[in-house]
Amino acid sequence: VNQIEGLIPLKYGSDVKEIPGARRLLSALLEAGAPWALVTSCTRRLLEAWLRLLELPSPPVSVTAEDVSMGKPDPACYRLALEQCGLGEQQAAVLVIDDAPAGIRAGKAAGCQVLAVATTHDVERLRDAGADWVVRDLSSVKVLGHEDKGWRWTTEGGNVMMEGEFNSMTELHKLSPSFVPKPHAWGKFRLSNPVTHFFLCDFIDMENKIPEPGPFCTRLAEIHLTSQSPTGQFGFTVPNCHGKIVQSNDWDPSWTSYFTKLLVSFFAKEIETNGPWLEYEQVFKVIVRTVIPQLLDPLQAKGRVLKPSLVHGDLWQENAAINRSTGEPVVFDASAFYTHNEYELGTWRRELIKFGVSHFNEYFSKIHPSPPVDQWDDRIRLYSLKFNLAHMIGWPKAPFVREEIYNDMKYLIHKYADGD
Repeated sequence: VNQIEGLIPLKYGSDVKEIPGARRLLSALLEAGAPWALVTSCTRRLLEAWLRLLELPSPPVSVTAEDVSMGKPDPACYRLALEQCGLGEQQAAVLVIDDAPAGIRAGKAAGCQVLAVATTHDVERLRDAGADWVVRDLSSVKVLGHEDKGWRWTTEGGNVMMEGEFNSMTELHKLSPSFVPKPHAWGKFRLSNPVTHFFLCDFIDMENKIPEPGPFCTRLAEIHLTSQSPTGQFGFTVPNCHGKIVQSNDWDPSWTSYFTKLLVSFFAKEIETNGPWLEYEQVFKVIVRTVIPQLLDPLQAKGRVLKPSLVHGDLWQENAAINRSTGEPVVFDASAFYTHNEYELGTWRRELIKFGVSHFNEYFSKIHPSPPVDQWDDRIRLYSLKFNLAHMIGWPKAPFVREEIYNDMKYLIHKYADGD
């Protein structure tokens, strides 16, 4: 049986469909250094064959059919995984993710919380089995941190993250109610150990699909054009988070000054996360000293007025989708602040992002590039540095992204600070 099962991925691997968000969730677990395990009813040979085919990392702990005498819904498999992860006494703080009623019952019987994924069974069956939560896929599930004694779905700074997202989504929703789910509340659970914070907004049944440029860029441009900074300056009413990094968002009348502080804070965190690199740090100093003023000072020079526009702040394909009920685009997971509107497009320039030339063209048909127009592409290259730094902080040890940052900085220095 082992030998036959081991051949299944070779014969049927091309038919496999990845659950949206699954690979990103696994990357987040690895990045956070969180304990995790894979508990399956298949044989070890089949598991290993699938991991090789899909190019997935081997789990630190795995429990397969050979390891237990009773399969799911018996809890022995999950209890064994808890023990091997060193979480045998912390089961109430552990999350099981399963797609079948038998697995849900096994997880609950082991004393864990269970998130059900409605990929193979309907929602009611999963709820009847005892699932604590049910989701269509894993695109909405995020790991924000962990504790050695068990899972922690928010850090001690979870209040900053939840309050920041609530205020971000609230301001965006005011300007475009059909584009942004309505926020209702944020806060702290009264009875939770570890301390856990929440953010609650309207439920939108979403299709994990990149929105078409026309309707998407129209709504985005409307937000940028109609928003008004309450102080007339750059910043936001509260701190918020880009990924797990807190943005202080202190008000500043100078966009050059505001962006410099933002970029310097993210660069420092990236070095702390991924380690020193002398040449990389040297070229960054030139970016701060010479390139940023060369590119951003002209936006507010010679009588020009740069309007602080409200931006989503982290607008890539994983934070945008299609509302199944209306067919219209929807965005979420914002880290908003009032900024130069072109900053929003900085993340679109990155190699990992799937918003392409058609989205740029559509956006600039609604809002023309800021003067000096001949520098718009270089400004967006500069803004993209911040988003790539955020990637390197959230997903360390991605050398191709660090190389992209380094090469973009060298390009800008060659063009704007060749004698520095």
